[in-house]
Amino acid sequence: DYVSPPGTPSGYAGQRRALIDELRFIPVPNPTTRVDGLLSGQYHFADLLTPESFARLKGQANVRPGIVDSPNSSIMIFNTKAGVMSNVLLRRAAQAAIVPEDMLAAAFGDKPLWRLEGSIYPKGTAYYDPKAPGYNQHDPAKARALMKEAGYDGKPVRFLVTTQYDYMYKIGQVAQANLEEVGFKVNVQVMDWATLLQKRTDENLWEAFIAAHNVVADPTLITIMNPTYPGWWDTPDKRAALDAFATETDQAKRIVIWQRIQALFYSEVPTIKLGEWFYLYGISAKLNGYTPVPWPCFWNVSLTA
Repeated sequence: DYVSPPGTPSGYAGQRRALIDELRFIPVPNPTTRVDGLLSGQYHFADLLTPESFARLKGQANVRPGIVDSPNSSIMIFNTKAGVMSNVLLRRAAQAAIVPEDMLAAAFGDKPLWRLEGSIYPKGTAYYDPKAPGYNQHDPAKARALMKEAGYDGKPVRFLVTTQYDYMYKIGQVAQANLEEVGFKVNVQVMDWATLLQKRTDENLWEAFIAAHNVVADPTLITIMNPTYPGWWDTPDKRAALDAFATETDQAKRIVIWQRIQALFYSEVPTIKLGEWFYLYGISAKLNGYTPVPWPCFWNVSLTA
């Protein structure tokens, strides 16, 4: 007795017709295997492709490569609650040491698939703010000076990464090289994603991990704005600014307050935004009516026999 909502289809809104009798969601951890299945006709859709697996789809008659034109932020999250990186000077040192361009190139390949961008919100949104002081510095001398000021004693920075998300692992490798170049000791710990999610809840077990975030409707929905999210960013200045933002109803004033929050993001460095990247997917030529969105949905989609 399913009845579709009314309205013209628009992303996740509007009409949602169920044109396919059965949907099967099959977990396939390896992106190469996902593409093999797509090319053979075993699958009709494969998402979260790596640049290497995505390139195999070009020129194939039975499939189409696709890019979701909604940027995701690649981010490096620090433990602000305990351990080495709870010292803001060391977080600023890491901010000065890293090379975002190298990280994004290693993780996402060709330049059209990623871009350097320091604003938390992307261009074209109300909260876009090009002022990102401290973004993309690559200043090893500044990093070493901040480490000396902080009294860094050589304790290892425990960096959690996973190979289940290929880009996280590759970014972690470049981060290790960048941080060790300026004198940090880095202990990269590779684990499955489920273990990483569990481990990051304990402030005594890590200093940094790689994650991603897509565009959300309101800044209060960004994970790191929540003081209970791993990383636990919760300074008095941030709390006051976020409270003011959440209670303000005038949009123009909210934008000004949000700019203040972004400035705090760059001065307190709870997280480093590395840049923006795009979801890559492959789709069978038999699948019709699919709308590219960050989280795939298959209403209004039909299948040619």
